[in-house]
Amino acid sequence: MPDYGWGIIAEIDVEEGFGALYQLRDYLMFVFGAVAVGVIIIAFFLGEKISARIQHITELPKK
Repeated sequence: MPDYGWGIIAEIDVEEGFGALYQLRDYLMFVFGAVAVGVIIIAFFLGEKISARIQHITELPKK
């Protein structure tokens, strides 16, 4: 209360104050990690498929 020069001090521990934020951070890290692994796997298989076609095209003149 600024008019009276009073203030209130409240004390809470870190887990109570930031618990939900830490849970959200952990959940987002898990989701982003899973998406990253999925993208890497898809990129690997697409790269194999594309490179197989390119190798086939480069082998045709040698026959």
